[in-house]
Amino acid sequence: GMDTDELNRLNAVIRDKIIKEGKFYIVQTELEEKLWLRVTIINPLTTEEDMRLLLETIEEAASKI
Repeated sequence: GMDTDELNRLNAVIRDKIIKEGKFYIVQTELEEKLWLRVTIINPLTTEEDMRLLLETIEEAASKI
């Protein structure tokens, strides 16, 4: 039920919280006026559990807003 501007602000705040926490580094990208969170996996030792933890971290950050 949020408009694009609200969702863009939400994603920006989520990203800021995660970066400040220091566990993950994620970037943002804009596509068709929408702000998206983006990750690039470059470490060959990244596991499925690492990805689960990232998603949980994003959800946790969003729930605190």
